Amino acid sequence: MDHLLLNKFFANDCNPHEREEIISWMLNPANDFVVKQWMRNNWDKLSDFDQNNELDIDQMWNKLQLSLQLEVDKPQTSATNTFTATLSVTPKRNFKKIILRSAAAAAVIILLSLTVTWLKTNNLSKYSLSENQFKKTISNTTNSIKVILLEDGTKVSLSQNASLSYSTNPNLPRREVTLEGNAFFDVAKNAEKPFVVFSKNIVTKVLGTSFYIQTGENSNDVTVSVVTGKVQVFEKNQENSELLNSKSLSTKGVLLTPNQKTIYTATKQNFETSIVEKPVLVDKQHIGKGYFDFDRAYLLDIVNKLQKVYGIEIILENDNFNKCIFSGDITDENLYEKLDLICKSIGASYEISGTRILITGKGCK
Repeated sequence: MDHLLLNKFFANDCNPHEREEIISWMLNPANDFVVKQWMRNNWDKLSDFDQNNELDIDQMWNKLQLSLQLEVDKPQTSATNTFTATLSVTPKRNFKKIILRSAAAAAVIILLSLTVTWLKTNNLSKYSLSENQFKKTISNTTNSIKVILLEDGTKVSLSQNASLSYSTNPNLPRREVTLEGNAFFDVAKNAEKPFVVFSKNIVTKVLGTSFYIQTGENSNDVTVSVVTGKVQVFEKNQENSELLNSKSLSTKGVLLTPNQKTIYTATKQNFETSIVEKPVLVDKQHIGKGYFDFDRAYLLDIVNKLQKVYGIEIILENDNFNKCIFSGDITDENLYEKLDLICKSIGASYEISGTRILITGKGCK
């Protein structure tokens, strides 16, 4: 996405086609980092917010997404008009207040709509605190990803034809949702109330992290892939019922860390754990310029760097690899491309074994 288009969007200078294109792009969770980085870099242009205070970009972005999603779902509502109007401001207008007002207006309209619907379909005298009264289901019938912001701050990105049922009961000991289809979860951290996802025969439990869940269209197989944090996955049965109410994660079932995934095969009733197809950097804090630019560096030092930033254990088959030296800039390559270049230069190869990577060969003399 051209940053000039983002500038036009926030200045309310887009034509309808450009606006639709930008909103669709911004609601794709894969672009969250780029949008938030743009907001950080341009905060002084959009706001008179005190730069000496810490900016809560994540909170502001979540509130903005709520307004964007409402505009996509109900383009003719007054919430959309409110959002559009509030963006027609001079560059120095307080951007933080704009987003808060837009989100508040959207929330009021949603609440009024839900209240009217409830009054039409329910008899007040029969109201009870049964769980069905707190259950809500959202389906994605569009051709793109649908982003849902839950009450606790959790963001769910539903794939096409997926649906999510969740409870709004504040008295439950856990946050609980049921997923049909595929989705990406960015769960708000709350150690007192674990977040639990039911998907077919599998339960995925977290305290606050981000992960993908993919379910087979013609089977009960489920794949869980972790991006950040820790995730516990186990079968949904009576034996594991006590795990639901526990406030902590355990090693019962499968405990996943970043860049790990597990595939549950329903016919075999077992889990197969491995590394995700596209490992991402999980520790960006220590990566500076030239971090992956090596000049006659020892393989052991390179491996230690890769393990640190990808969170994946890499094992050298024998001690002769400690003598191997590599030179090259592999900054722009993904993890597997990095390993390919390194291994080719020293006459080695690598293989994935479970959640570890094994570098094999004779090594260097």
